[in-house]
Amino acid sequence: MTFRNPIMLVGLAAALVPLVLHLLNRARYRSVAWGAMMFLDGLEPRAYHGAKVKQWALLAARTALLGTLAVALARPVLPAGAAPPVRQGRTAAVILLDTSASMSLNDNGRVRLDLAREAVLQLLSPGMKRGDDVWLLPLSERDPQLPPLYATDPQEMARRLKDVSSASGQADIAAGLRQAVQLLRKSEAPNHEIYVVCDRQAGSWRGVEAPTFAAEWRAIAPPTVRVMVIPVGTEDFDNVAVEAIDLVGEPFVIGQAGEVEVRLHNYGAVPRSAALLDVGVRTASGRRVTARQATISLPAGAVTRVPVPITFTEAGSAVVHAQVTAPGLPTDKRLDVSAEVIKDIRVLIVDGDEREGTAQSASDFLRAALAPYRNAKRDTATVTVTRPDVWTPADLADARVVVLANVGSFSEAQSRAIEQFIWDGGGVILAPGDQVRAENYNAQLRWLPALLQPPTAESEAGLTALGAVEIGHPAFRFLKGRGEAAPPVAVRRYFPAAPRLGSDVPASYTDGKPFMISRGLGRGRVVLMTTPVDTEWNGLPLTNVFLPLAQSLVRYAAGGPSGIAVARRNLLPGNPIVADFIEPLDPRTVTVSVPGGGKPDLLRLSMARGDFGGQVTYFGTYAPGVYRVSPRGPFDLRAQHFVIAEAPAAESDLTPLTDEQWDRIGRTIGCERIDPESGAVTVAQDAYRNGMELWLPLVGVAVVLSMIELSAARRWAGRET
Repeated sequence: MTFRNPIMLVGLAAALVPLVLHLLNRARYRSVAWGAMMFLDGLEPRAYHGAKVKQWALLAARTALLGTLAVALARPVLPAGAAPPVRQGRTAAVILLDTSASMSLNDNGRVRLDLAREAVLQLLSPGMKRGDDVWLLPLSERDPQLPPLYATDPQEMARRLKDVSSASGQADIAAGLRQAVQLLRKSEAPNHEIYVVCDRQAGSWRGVEAPTFAAEWRAIAPPTVRVMVIPVGTEDFDNVAVEAIDLVGEPFVIGQAGEVEVRLHNYGAVPRSAALLDVGVRTASGRRVTARQATISLPAGAVTRVPVPITFTEAGSAVVHAQVTAPGLPTDKRLDVSAEVIKDIRVLIVDGDEREGTAQSASDFLRAALAPYRNAKRDTATVTVTRPDVWTPADLADARVVVLANVGSFSEAQSRAIEQFIWDGGGVILAPGDQVRAENYNAQLRWLPALLQPPTAESEAGLTALGAVEIGHPAFRFLKGRGEAAPPVAVRRYFPAAPRLGSDVPASYTDGKPFMISRGLGRGRVVLMTTPVDTEWNGLPLTNVFLPLAQSLVRYAAGGPSGIAVARRNLLPGNPIVADFIEPLDPRTVTVSVPGGGKPDLLRLSMARGDFGGQVTYFGTYAPGVYRVSPRGPFDLRAQHFVIAEAPAAESDLTPLTDEQWDRIGRTIGCERIDPESGAVTVAQDAYRNGMELWLPLVGVAVVLSMIELSAARRWAGRET
């Protein structure tokens, strides 16, 4: 305990005045010896004892009254926990303001970010004085080239606070605390303070709750720093979010039915029976097409997957969006995903065992599965068949997928051409059969996803069959919902294979050996089937799963460039946009469109020679939304769309911190938590800085003592008379 007016403690001497007066009052009386008193020696009346108790009680009350008044005038202060004492001089304060997506929630008619701004204004005035060093650091994904707001005038900082209006991205309070310590080291002010103004979302404090942060904080935090946390808003966590859009049918082909899967997450504890879902497409030319509008039921605390069929009418870069009408954050109700649409899939089948007649060779079954319609526009692919002794590397120029069906051997030129074809984005499917020697394949095709072993012996009983199948793999996604672990396919012979490092095995036989092995190489994909696609070694072409499997497999093999494009065009804030074009670029015609219709920052735009022609790189991607890079003006159909996510998935989870978590955080960083709902922020700020003054309670105690003394003195004096 400290005293602001310690000189007034001299007044404690006044507490001796009642005792001195009492002793002087007793000195006025003389003892007179009287003979008859000898018979009363040792017998003191009960009333005499009661009078002495009353006198001492009044004396104690009067002494305590004067002592309490003296201490109250000295203004005692009770320190606030372990907060360091206030020193004379200026104050350096860093205000960490949560500007993440969760701060856009409307809480009982007020947006959380508005409540946070009001709390900051209360901290600035009258808590800060002119000459104090004040930094305001927004907590979210933001441009690192933007410095924190700084001012030495609280009024100036209050005016600049209005510029902090957007709520997006994710807050990392642990990183903010580290940066706050670095800022405080720049100031020579003797008093250091950190204020965290945020909501109650637990996800923002995940870094502070890490096991290693407590030791780190003790090592970097100045011993004079005071930390105050001001949580705003309620503990409401009801929210429905569009969590993801999975491009199930990529690559998408013009005029062919594709599919996207929208994942909706209801984080709340209340089921939603009337959530309106809208799914649409923005084509390469900018035309908007609605794919589906429906009312969806969402169970409480669960993820709902909604498949949506979709057909594209234009080739090029498109944007698929999904929007849901439901309560909660406005920032995660809509999600955009950049998708790639191709004109067609051209498949070259090199059949090493082509036979006369119908439905005899692998090429016969594959042609029937990939191009079953008379109207070629509905076919999955445009199929061309050739023989191994006829085809040349030049035939690969027009193909997107090459199927090597039971091709016995390859020349060195053919092997290198196929490898380059894969690296450039082509897809290759291998289905070896009785024309193939395993040792030749291993020696000639160094890009195989596995090492082949000699084929198994003939099994007329067909005891081998497909076993484990990965339904989530694009080649087998058509099996989803059929209720079968694997299609009933009898296999008499196959090539045992040992997958190389980095290869996937989406399907195996019942004996555990791989049926299908896939691998990415450069921009393309290689798929190895360990049994041929004819009826010599298996019954696969005669089953009802062969047609969808062949179509899915060709789509998957052709989707290498599309998959890379999707990954490169759907980014997090701050990740640079890289657009490759197959032509030289003219800086005068290249345009970059940014979200909101603003102008791009040309200082963050660069052009160079890329892998295939020209390359455009744009670094100013901290604003969420859709960006468009066009090589020849804003209306060029070769433009590429890029999507910067507006809110990370973690921000949609509004689960608040528990009391145990708050206590743990308080012990970790030694902070004081002030709830604006329970009192004024300025009062709490002053109490935490200077402790709690006790003069007013002591004055109250003095008033009570005076009333007790007056009442007791009057009552006892009346009885004595």
